[in-house]
Amino acid sequence: MVGPTEIAFIAVRALRLNLMRSILTMLGIVIGVAAVIAIVSIAQGAQQQVSDQIKSMGINTIIVSPDTPVTQTGGGPPHTLNSLDAEAVMKRCSAVTAAAPTWNQSAKVIFGNRNHQTSITGTTGDYLVARKWSVRSGRFFSADEEAMAAKVCVIGNTVWEKLFAKKYAIGKVLRIGDTPCRVVGVLQSKGRLAKGDDTDDVILIPLKTAQWRLFGATYPDEIHQIFVHAKDTSLIPTAEKQIQDLLTRRHKITRKQDKDFSISNMKEILDANKETMNIMTALLAAITSISLVVGGIGIMNIMLVTVTERTREIGIRMAVGAQPMDIMVQFVIEAVALSMTGGMLGFLVGIVGSYAFSYFSGWSIVISPLAVFAAVGSSAVVGISFGLYPALKASRLEPIQALRYE
Repeated sequence: MVGPTEIAFIAVRALRLNLMRSILTMLGIVIGVAAVIAIVSIAQGAQQQVSDQIKSMGINTIIVSPDTPVTQTGGGPPHTLNSLDAEAVMKRCSAVTAAAPTWNQSAKVIFGNRNHQTSITGTTGDYLVARKWSVRSGRFFSADEEAMAAKVCVIGNTVWEKLFAKKYAIGKVLRIGDTPCRVVGVLQSKGRLAKGDDTDDVILIPLKTAQWRLFGATYPDEIHQIFVHAKDTSLIPTAEKQIQDLLTRRHKITRKQDKDFSISNMKEILDANKETMNIMTALLAAITSISLVVGGIGIMNIMLVTVTERTREIGIRMAVGAQPMDIMVQFVIEAVALSMTGGMLGFLVGIVGSYAFSYFSGWSIVISPLAVFAAVGSSAVVGISFGLYPALKASRLEPIQALRYE
């Protein structure tokens, strides 16, 4: 019986004799493995980026919103939340460390000969805690400035770049519409969200300044949202329950009535995002894996042609003592060698392609060892699975008939 080393040598030599055919046969495996690695790396990178952005906004953040539509002009039905609700949440909910009421509206801001359309958020000092944010330079407006509806503001990084061209802005006066506001601080940059929203394109002003001086609240103390910060991630359900019970009592909502507010939290958003991204990644990986099957069919097709072409060679080997098992092992080795070589080349192409995509697009990527192992390992399985039939066909040839084959 021929030794395994000699069988492997014969198989590799046969592949080298038909080098171009071998390369073309491997192409399907190369594309399949590269596609799986690249797709999974990009998808997991996107998931990680979104998760980091959500965490940067405060994983302990709870958002209380009215169930009636919030309009940009302040018209429409009365808002169901007011600043007194936020004060009550802060005072009476033991699982809460901060509760920041907000008024949100878009407006044009002007400084010198520059102007920019941005988001204006009226809020209180609790906003930085609730949104896990900080001031990079200058300061945040004080409680006295909030109470007096002072014309002061803290600007986001994008507004600083657009209006002040990255120059010193503290103490300068910009105009929000026709109202002058003195810049007292610049926020730390948070960057863009995955869907494209720029979190730095914002100006924070005292809540009463927004309600009284700039936009004119239609209803007393009306607000658009409350951002609440729970003491700990484990206390988020407790905090939500406390908020719900408190607002239900304050708004005099009976059991038969629908609540006029809704509660969500960043952890729920993060978990939902992870679940969605995992499903999408699995779906994309499954779709791209089809090319591995196509590559396997290509290997089987070529191996069947090879068996036919080398029928006489098989007969000679059997005539000089080769066993059917030797013939079968040889052709299986050839199939596995093709698929594994294609798998390794696909691994290199997938890694290089992933980093190239990241470089040119600016997206982050995460190379998953599991995805790499699965993709390359699948190439070996494909080689064995689709190479087994041609190998069995070769091993079952009758020596005399094989020697007579022309």
